Amino acid sequence: MLPIPSPFPIEYPELRVIGQRLSANLQPWRFPANTVYGHWINTTYHSRHRIIDRHAHPYYEGLIVLDGSADLITPWDSQRLKAGHALLLSPQVMHQWQTHDESCMYMAFSFDLELPRVTQHRQRWPRCPELLWTTWLLGEAVRAGQPDWAWHAHCYLGVIYASLLNTIDPPSKQAPDSTVPALLATRVDELVRADLSSPPSLEAIAGQLSMSVRHLTRRYRLLTGMTIHARLEAFRLERAAHLLLTTNLSVADIARMVGLTCASYFTRRFRQRFDMPPCTYRYKAQSVNQQY
Repeated sequence: MLPIPSPFPIEYPELRVIGQRLSANLQPWRFPANTVYGHWINTTYHSRHRIIDRHAHPYYEGLIVLDGSADLITPWDSQRLKAGHALLLSPQVMHQWQTHDESCMYMAFSFDLELPRVTQHRQRWPRCPELLWTTWLLGEAVRAGQPDWAWHAHCYLGVIYASLLNTIDPPSKQAPDSTVPALLATRVDELVRADLSSPPSLEAIAGQLSMSVRHLTRRYRLLTGMTIHARLEAFRLERAAHLLLTTNLSVADIARMVGLTCASYFTRRFRQRFDMPPCTYRYKAQSVNQQY
């Protein structure tokens, strides 16, 4: 089977619609030793000569580069990734993107694992041309809209998730203690995300982890580069963006659901995070949907 030609045959606006439809119909994928809970699939386009701020996610982020190239910069090194490259970033891994003389488009699969896997950094991410075919077939299944489209999409996504999980190297047996800090950050994120409208206090979180508040906040910031409060707000804004795309709830109702009861503060923080106010974010997504 010949490789998918570059550029990727499905254009960026339609890929975004495909990602939104999949995100609204996700189901858990159960593998022999684990369960993948998919919660967001999105296509990202970086134009030429663009630097994305250094950031980290509280979830696993699998990426398949569909077209172009970009440098992925982590605390360890910088790698040039091109169409067909696949990688999986563990939670709390700081990274940023930089494009040069060409743009870059990739599809991101953000998910959680029932049994978190703590992994070491991979020196070189593999190039998997077959995943371009699988991603294209996934998009075609969604675009066709046949009665059994969700079943076909589920199968293709299972292949993609299995491939992404296989890209990570297991931790070295000589460094078993390295799993403890990452599991600490993951556990804190789980407690914070359990109820975004009324999250536990720092004292309650520290009590569950048998730590002092001071030690907890210092360790968490060292691991993630963020305070627990900043992470909570990031969770709230990501959840709000998802609700804007998948429900007809008012902006005020969504703000209350995610625990940001002051509408003006919510709008200001949302604009800072997504470069547009909530109403514009929803309108643009609906406009794209209507085109297809």
